[in-house]
Amino acid sequence: MKRLIIISLIFISSLSVAQKKCNLVGEFAKIYKENKVIYKGTPYLYETVKKLDSSNTCARFVNNNKQFIHYLLSHFSKRQERNKILLKINDTIKLQYKFIDLLKKDTIFVQLMNKLSNTINTQKKTDTITMDKLLDISVKYFYIFKIEEGNYAGKVCGGKNGISKTEKKRLPFAEAFAFSAIFDHYNSDKFNMYNEFVKGIKELYKLELGIEKDEKLLRAQGAMYMFMKNNQTLKDLLFYEYEKKKQFLPFILKK
Repeated sequence: MKRLIIISLIFISSLSVAQKKCNLVGEFAKIYKENKVIYKGTPYLYETVKKLDSSNTCARFVNNNKQFIHYLLSHFSKRQERNKILLKINDTIKLQYKFIDLLKKDTIFVQLMNKLSNTINTQKKTDTITMDKLLDISVKYFYIFKIEEGNYAGKVCGGKNGISKTEKKRLPFAEAFAFSAIFDHYNSDKFNMYNEFVKGIKELYKLELGIEKDEKLLRAQGAMYMFMKNNQTLKDLLFYEYEKKKQFLPFILKK
């Protein structure tokens, strides 16, 4: 009888572990870290995503999607408001504690992460996005930001890009997916986005895009967007990454 009770307790314990679900908001302190550095007398803040222990219920998602969740933090949380408070704190322990406290009070960001947690746990999707729309977002990261001495200067960047000036309705998860897919394959063998970007810049030099510098820059940005929208390697990359990660993504990609 005693043996039967022990076996039952083990079964119940195993069942409760199996039923545990990923709660990203509850794991903020283990996922995100606030860092502070002093450069030439000026303090700067930057966040990093930590690796979770394999026993953590969110580990599989977080450890394989660091760029994705870092993008959401950088672009869809109250970063500027938060930093005004955090820059006044010098103690590293107090800094981290206050950072997490402010993050959990950020209702829009918490809603996003709760929606993401629900998808991870149930794999239920509430949104649909077309490949055309996903490409429309993706191309904005291939950004020509200035013309210097007749040369185009461009970068693939989560901070400096064309998203905020072109997208009226922001799609957080689609943006995070597109950027992380491009960034993770910036120099990869299978999908080298750096090479494709260079090809696009070379195509710009074949066009006379204007005499006035500002007008020429705008036309160059538009031409680059169109070049990348028709780029088969970018299309193949987005489809490949979606198929690999669709169980975690809160949207369905309409082919």
